Amino acid sequence: MSAPTSRVVTLLTDFGTADGYVGELKGFPFHTNSSRIWRINPNADGAQCKAGASTGGCRFYAKGFTAIQDIAFNKHTGALYVLELAKDGVFAFEAALEGAGAVPFPDAVLLKVSHNKRTELAKGKLSQPGGVAVGKRGGVFVTDQVFTGGRLSLIH
Repeated sequence: MSAPTSRVVTLLTDFGTADGYVGELKGFPFHTNSSRIWRINPNADGAQCKAGASTGGCRFYAKGFTAIQDIAFNKHTGALYVLELAKDGVFAFEAALEGAGAVPFPDAVLLKVSHNKRTELAKGKLSQPGGVAVGKRGGVFVTDQVFTGGRLSLIH
């Protein structure tokens, strides 16, 4: 029998609508593909987001992500951008933190989700993610390398 996974909320964002969106990092034992995104009515009081038992204005939105660091929506196209800590999750990232430079940081994952299709953007080019944002004209900006100097990139 496996231990239950605790939920760790990493962000709250909006889509320019009345609802807010919450992403999960997921806690120990940090299973890959177990993080979800929830949609929450901002007027909800006591909302609880649980698989199969959400209450108080919380609804499931998307699942199958790994260690969500941040999300953003393109208000023009409806595309969702999900920034994940690392493909193999938290343990892969922690090994680099504890390795004092002996173990390189794993690649971060930036996914574009549109019309139920997931596309990885900037594959192999991001590491140590900070956040993702969509500009007024639809440009996707990512901060990464947060432990090694920091960087802001426009993703094409």
